[in-house]
Amino acid sequence: MGRCRDSDFQGAGTNTAIQDVVSAFDHAHRGEPKGVMPGTGSFIDLRPHGVPAAGLDIGAQVTALGDLRLTVPAMRWLAAHQVNRIHLP
Repeated sequence: MGRCRDSDFQGAGTNTAIQDVVSAFDHAHRGEPKGVMPGTGSFIDLRPHGVPAAGLDIGAQVTALGDLRLTVPAMRWLAAHQVNRIHLP
């Protein structure tokens, strides 16, 4: 089971790490993958250029660092700036 470590959910901009296994991809309007959904029910936004840079696939271990936001209904949305020790452009 994955872990979500966060020290503060009070506002956007908190530096958070999500560690889990990739269970699905989210795709942009043009069809390119733009993020991953780990088993924790969170969403990790990598932007279209971040998915190939990170080299992720279904079932791959992912550790992402970024800014945490909460969506409705209380889903964790992470704007990643680093995935598996790779800094995203």
